Amino acid sequence: MAPKTYKDLPDEVRHYLFGEDIIVAYDKIMADHGLPPGSDAPLSAVVDDVLLERVHLNDLPTHLAGKLALDDAKSMHVACDLTGRVLGPLAGVVGNIEEAVGKWCENPALFQDVKKIDIAPVAPESVIGQMLRDGGIVMVDQVMQHRLELILASYKSGVRTFDAALAALKRPTKVGGLEMSEDAARNALALIVPDTERAPAPAPASSVAEAPGVVDEKKTDVPVAPEVVQEPQAPVVQKTGATADGLTPEDEAELKAMAEKTKALAASVPPPENPKDAVARAMERIGAMIADEALRKRIEAMADARMRDVRDAFETRALLEAPAVKGGCALRGRQLVDVVEAIETVYGDYQSTRTDEIAREKQEIIRKKQEADTERHAVLQQREAELTQRIKNGAPATKPPTPNSQQPATPPLDTAKVKAAIEAVKATPSAERPKMIDIRPAPRLAGPVEELRMLSLTDFRRLSRDPKEAIMKIRDKVDLLAEQGYEKKIAGIRAWRESPISQLYLTLSQEAMLSGKGMDVILEERKASGKDSLSHEELQAVMKLNAELRF
Repeated sequence: MAPKTYKDLPDEVRHYLFGEDIIVAYDKIMADHGLPPGSDAPLSAVVDDVLLERVHLNDLPTHLAGKLALDDAKSMHVACDLTGRVLGPLAGVVGNIEEAVGKWCENPALFQDVKKIDIAPVAPESVIGQMLRDGGIVMVDQVMQHRLELILASYKSGVRTFDAALAALKRPTKVGGLEMSEDAARNALALIVPDTERAPAPAPASSVAEAPGVVDEKKTDVPVAPEVVQEPQAPVVQKTGATADGLTPEDEAELKAMAEKTKALAASVPPPENPKDAVARAMERIGAMIADEALRKRIEAMADARMRDVRDAFETRALLEAPAVKGGCALRGRQLVDVVEAIETVYGDYQSTRTDEIAREKQEIIRKKQEADTERHAVLQQREAELTQRIKNGAPATKPPTPNSQQPATPPLDTAKVKAAIEAVKATPSAERPKMIDIRPAPRLAGPVEELRMLSLTDFRRLSRDPKEAIMKIRDKVDLLAEQGYEKKIAGIRAWRESPISQLYLTLSQEAMLSGKGMDVILEERKASGKDSLSHEELQAVMKLNAELRF
């Protein structure tokens, strides 16, 4: 599809067309050929027509003659200077400038020193990506978006035909497609190459082949060779059972075998177990895509933030794409897509490892609790059985007192002292007794966020005697908030950091850093002085929870 506006031209070409050098060139052409004042506007219009492919470069003299009312000889000379001085720097955009100058100019060597404009090559998928964004076709999954750009770029460049690109868009995602509907796939292809500009499908080859030895007598005078009779061949049986995307059962079996092989290879490489290993794995996948050492260190820091959930996928991509002056890496095109894909692939493996580890810890805690409950229940049943057996045997549940047991003697009551005490009370002046009023706290509703914010050391210990089970319950609250949205999850993590138990952990850490003592010594000193303190198991559990609750 030919460019139609200035927007379709490279940035370097647009800067050149509106720069001072081209104005100087127009003035030089007008002075050398005696063109009237104001001729720079028609000259600029002619250049625009050539750049936007409204006029072919070979028709430039004829177009100039019509615009400026010149004769054939003068229009040829003006075309020579206009091509050499103005269009010469744009040789990479316009076409064969050297051939045109050699055809129209008497001395083509005059323009050999014209400085060419360096135009950065543009990847086809980048152009396709911009066209998709302009057309409002943007997929949420960046991997699928990159796959769509590659398929459309192959169709645009002629690597795939219309039918092949249509089949690729409709193919399932597991075999390299996008699972698009018929209408959506046709609309995407029409956005790249309109139906009116699409080349017609090649005509099928003739099913009737010329017999061996038969020669057209109109094309050659060579005598006709005798006809060779061949035995009839068995008909070619085509594969049947092809799916809607053109895959036969044999193809599906081959794809399934490849998927199993890929799965086996992935299983042979253990997933990363900590953020440091995950970052190293991501930089290994990036490999030689980034040669600049300073840029690699910056990407490594971004990958580390991604592995620790400091940034999400969209924020990481935006930072990789941002200019270097704003702290980004200024990646573009295929390089940006490959780096993001490498980071996100490793991040997915690392997250699966973390999820499995948390699930295993949770199952272990539940298993231990069930074992403790089973053991306690067995002890209670044994005691109940013993008491029941004793009652059946006639033994009393409690031992009654024996008649001969000595009871403490009750002292006799002194009636005189009792009367004196009553009279003393009557003689004292009566005073109004204070009224007791119950203090009732105002009712307050607390959701998961408020519960996390008000969680004290006592509340933490009430969750469970086992600190691991307690942090599991806190993690479940954060996961519950995450199901309601990412903002809720962030609010829950911030509430946990503001809680009294989290502040106590920060206080202990600060005391250890300022005093230079070990954390165990700090815990013993606080315990001896009667201050609130965490146990060693509680401290380890809180440290692990803080490492997991990040955003």
